[in-house]
Amino acid sequence: MKRITRVLGVGAVLSLLAGAALAQTTPGPCGQFKITNEISAPGKKTISVDVLFGNQWLKTRPIAMKFGEQLQTAVQFPDTAGCTMAYNVLVDQQVYGTGITNFCSLIRFRVLPTGAEPMLDTTGASCPGG
Repeated sequence: MKRITRVLGVGAVLSLLAGAALAQTTPGPCGQFKITNEISAPGKKTISVDVLFGNQWLKTRPIAMKFGEQLQTAVQFPDTAGCTMAYNVLVDQQVYGTGITNFCSLIRFRVLPTGAEPMLDTTGASCPGG
């Protein structure tokens, strides 16, 4: 009887480990991407990205950037996050661009004089910016 209990216990532990390994290999948004400031203006612009997950906005840290700078940023996604989500790009704390994009293949947000544009990895790579 003890042997059966021990075998069942080992089986349960192996099942948990296998489940954790599968959860880590399942594609999902890594949350790392770049922002490129392409707004030609004197001084710096403070740029950030908000991502809608469920009914909550996940936010990047605001970054002060000069024209032509490209910097890495990140969003902390929950484990249950899917790839496609809505976003707001903010410039100087004002919504500058909105849309829906695939955060699993997002490389960068280009902040242009006319708005914000997501750039995706065309090879289909998952988390190319990470």
